[in-house]
Amino acid sequence: MHSLYESKNNKHWQEEIAASKGNMKKRWKALGKRRAEETMDHTADDFASFFNDKVALVRASTAAKPLFDVAQKTTPTLSEWNTVTADEIDKLIGSAPNKTCQLDPVPT
Repeated sequence: MHSLYESKNNKHWQEEIAASKGNMKKRWKALGKRRAEETMDHTADDFASFFNDKVALVRASTAAKPLFDVAQKTTPTLSEWNTVTADEIDKLIGSAPNKTCQLDPVPT
């Protein structure tokens, strides 16, 4: 079913792009893109108001609902340590992939 929807979606956008016949204005309109001057400017205060309103709406809509009862679940604990040798540690570290990132103080 997923592949059917995917193929229909792909076909739709291929037809939209083909219908624009190289006209970039028409193509962007078909894809739902707006020019920069058509977009609205949003401020941090706008976002904060939107977010606070959204949270208040969710809280209001779920206020009458009973609390979800989470069944007690046992989690495994580490109760015993096995002794390892320096060779085992060296083998474990040596088998790890050699990767680095910008946060590494010293690259490997």
